[in-house]
Amino acid sequence: MTAMTRTTGIVGVCVIWCLAAATASAQTSTGKIVGVVQDTSGAVLPGVAIVIRNLGTATSRDTVTDDRGQFDVSGLAPGKYQVEAELQGFRKFSQGPVTVQVNQETRVNPMLAVGAVAETITVAAEGILVQTTSSVVGKVVDEKQILDLPLSGRNFADLGLLTPGVTTRGQTTSAGTSFYVHGQRDDANNFLLDGTSDNSLEGNTLQARPNVDAVQEFKIQTSNFSAEFGRNSGSVVNVVTKSGTNEWHGSGWEFLRSDRFQSKNFFATTEPPPLKFNQFGATLGGPVVHNKTFVFGSYEGYREDRGLTRQTIVATAQERGGDFSFLSRPLIDPQTGLPFAGNVIPSNRISPAAVKLLALMPLPNIPDLAPRRNNYVSSPESKNHYDQYMGRVDHTVNDHWTIFYRHFLQDANVFSPFQGASPANYIGFSNVAPSRVQHATGGLNSVFSATRLNEFRVGFSRTAGSNSNQPFLNPVDYGINYVRPQNAIGGLGLPDITINGISGIGNSVQGPSVSTITEYEVSNVRRW
Repeated sequence: MTAMTRTTGIVGVCVIWCLAAATASAQTSTGKIVGVVQDTSGAVLPGVAIVIRNLGTATSRDTVTDDRGQFDVSGLAPGKYQVEAELQGFRKFSQGPVTVQVNQETRVNPMLAVGAVAETITVAAEGILVQTTSSVVGKVVDEKQILDLPLSGRNFADLGLLTPGVTTRGQTTSAGTSFYVHGQRDDANNFLLDGTSDNSLEGNTLQARPNVDAVQEFKIQTSNFSAEFGRNSGSVVNVVTKSGTNEWHGSGWEFLRSDRFQSKNFFATTEPPPLKFNQFGATLGGPVVHNKTFVFGSYEGYREDRGLTRQTIVATAQERGGDFSFLSRPLIDPQTGLPFAGNVIPSNRISPAAVKLLALMPLPNIPDLAPRRNNYVSSPESKNHYDQYMGRVDHTVNDHWTIFYRHFLQDANVFSPFQGASPANYIGFSNVAPSRVQHATGGLNSVFSATRLNEFRVGFSRTAGSNSNQPFLNPVDYGINYVRPQNAIGGLGLPDITINGISGIGNSVQGPSVSTITEYEVSNVRRW
């Protein structure tokens, strides 16, 4: 049994604020808009009033350009914004929608023309997303790409393959995708979900994987990323979940595959393996209090029952009776050092424990084959099921304080019919692996002035799972005596017994096991 708990930075908010006297960066899940205001002659304009308004929630931030005509507004949630610039004696400037991406800088350079303030120049254009002040190499995958690009299994992390230098080895059963960045190990990536760690402490892989309809966008940084992220050297994947807006919006989906829809090969003499695949879900988000409180929720269910056909070699009735006369090499009696007569082991020399163990192995079901050929075929079903829930609440206290809370929960159950001794190619020794993944993040964003900003995050994650061998056999009943672990769950099952030339007997060495991994995290980012 394994139980791990990690606590990171358990420090009070007030203490953090007092100690963080210098400008700092950290694992932020927000973006920023910067720019320079000029008149039509190219001269910079100080003292210009800048208003940046979120088009989804109507929240706004304001600042004033400095002596060089520059402005910098950080801590903006990813989304669409309207940028306005106003100065007495000039026409009002308005541009939007301007896209803000996670951990990304968007540049808007307003140009003011002489005129009355009542007159407005409207620019319908995006801001400049090319990063001119950072050498970080990576890519932002936005909501449109996440929803429009085909994804087998609807795993958003697969879109990381769009980034140069990223390769993969395939999808895992429940947690996500393992990928490699610039030759680094697949456990050298650092995943963040809404600003807190989303790394499993057991294997250091992606822990909570929200469905694609619940993801606003994510950014993968592959090299030259700041030391603020630390932890791993492979990449930094920063994921932001969706939030509600002033308009109710939602989605629904259903993906279905079934053997009933598949045609049989014309030359096939048997029915195709059974297949039942169903992935379904829905999202809904909107306002609770207009311009103040917003909610968003999502659900996804996954059901995959897939037939697996395996062939292997099992012991024949002749072999179980001790008759190995078909072998060309002699069988040596370990007691005398001489060959058994006719390569036949006398019945009184066969261990009762061996007879009992061999009874767990099925007899051949493919007749009339030469010895030591694949003589057994089976087609059981594997099962991979999960139910995933996510909810998020965002609240604007006032122009200076915003808070949010997001909770993720996924219950999964995986049944593997071929989890016996290697090679495990016949039914009888299987494995059941239920698990629960939880991930929660709470955040408080504080704006003290145009240049003073604080982002506080509290995170919690827990992964609990077990790995049970089936059937629950007691090794002692089969003449096998060894120490039983104190924390073993259910039946230990039989050990992995390898038999030369045919399939083995027993359960996988990977079970049984049970583990609970809990992690707490507190972080604070202060910009001064």
